[in-house]
Amino acid sequence: MLAVVVFYGLNDVTLDAPEDDAYDLVVALASGATDYQAAASQLASWL
Repeated sequence: MLAVVVFYGLNDVTLDAPEDDAYDLVVALASGATDYQAAASQLASWL
């Protein structure tokens, strides 16, 4: 998740991720419970 925040910051985009939701997203991706399309959708909602 930190890599995403840094990437967004380098591109002048502010990511406003709720802490609990960010944790849940990382766990879901790591466990295979979600795919990258769903993760991208979630990230887009935090902009």
